[in-house]
Amino acid sequence: MAESEDDAIRLHAGYPLFLRTGAQTAGLCEQVVASLLCTITQADGRIRHWGRITLPGEEKARILRVVTLADGVTLHNAFIDCDFREDSL
Repeated sequence: MAESEDDAIRLHAGYPLFLRTGAQTAGLCEQVVASLLCTITQADGRIRHWGRITLPGEEKARILRVVTLADGVTLHNAFIDCDFREDSL
């Protein structure tokens, strides 16, 4: 988790999140950004981050894609990425 509020993932107003909302989503996104499997910068400057998470109440880990703005901390979107394949890295 972030050490201070300034270090935390910030939610970008106006964009929907396709996951749980609030503190739980921010915590999962921070977990992904802190322990990445892969990162790609898009042409528009946004950054895609992939990481493994385990959702509460589930045993199997999933891959969460977190998209941040170019600053790397403002959250644009986050969703479970069923199409991500580690063997294609």
